[in-house]
Amino acid sequence: MSQPVDFAKVRNVLILRTDHLGDLLLSTPLIRKLRTALPDRRFTLVASPANAQALAGWDAVDEILVYDARWPLRQKWRFLQELRLTSWDLCLTLSPRTISYILGRLSGAPVRAGLVYSRRILVRLLRPLWLTHAVVSRVDERVAAGEKVPHEVLQLDAIGRAIGLPNDPPGPLELPLQLTAQEWAREWLSSQGSPPDGLVGIHGAFRWLSNGWTAADFLSLIRAVRDLPGVNRVLLTFGPGDKELQAEVESFLEKEPDPALLLPGQLPLPRWAALVSLCEVVISPDTGSLHLAVALGKPIVALYETRKFVHCSSQWAPWQVPCAIVRRESPNITLPRIVHEVQRLRQKEGTSRV
Repeated sequence: MSQPVDFAKVRNVLILRTDHLGDLLLSTPLIRKLRTALPDRRFTLVASPANAQALAGWDAVDEILVYDARWPLRQKWRFLQELRLTSWDLCLTLSPRTISYILGRLSGAPVRAGLVYSRRILVRLLRPLWLTHAVVSRVDERVAAGEKVPHEVLQLDAIGRAIGLPNDPPGPLELPLQLTAQEWAREWLSSQGSPPDGLVGIHGAFRWLSNGWTAADFLSLIRAVRDLPGVNRVLLTFGPGDKELQAEVESFLEKEPDPALLLPGQLPLPRWAALVSLCEVVISPDTGSLHLAVALGKPIVALYETRKFVHCSSQWAPWQVPCAIVRRESPNITLPRIVHEVQRLRQKEGTSRV
């Protein structure tokens, strides 16, 4: 059993989270808990290019550095040399990836804490080299057995307990909203003639085009939500990897324009978050958009694929917000469920004007 960290000796904290947007946002409760325990220390977050904007301006970190796994070796070496200019006292390796373990070890931090999955044999063998405070997760064994697994927030919180943080329940996900982005979002909605209420968000992730769903089925969902009592507009957002579905939806709307549907196109993350923050309810598959909406405190209809439903709907469920968890099956089964849950959540939140 590793000994708790002597926080009196900690001045510089390095946090490695070099993977996806949802993973970063799911780490915010742990980062907040550590920041609360160490209010006057310097916190530096290393994030991926896709994540770097997400927590810009967040009061829990002082600096955000970008690390790109696609960099050539020379650029990676330059990044490491610059990283080592700081004398790190504590490193949290929150991305369970080999490169993150290596960066943590090479950072020179004497205390390095992180999560290790039990079935990743090489990582377990090397953990004494990479981590001084390793938390072994048996999630992969539970997944193989078809069992529910602990929520990702709780798994990450175990890292905090391993270094001596209090055993308090983790708080909510966090995502700071930039003032300029909020102003842009309000102005953009006004330019679309959109009223300030009755806005429902749908994220058009590429995952909609699977499990028997087509772009036509996705459009049927949009129309069904649009026609709900009290819904004035439907906001459709798309990420960089969702351009195929986006193109099909835009092509349809060119032929049959619908003023109730709002398509802002590809947006910088701060503007995307600002628009989502104005929605009453958000519909999203299990991807980064789901956790972005959760971090903004939005009620959400969260969809999980049938094949990995037990695993994904337990480990990556919406955290501490009103929600509905839906198994994404064929359109004729799933579409009515989504529409029902949207209206239920709107009524529960007191947002429906019916």
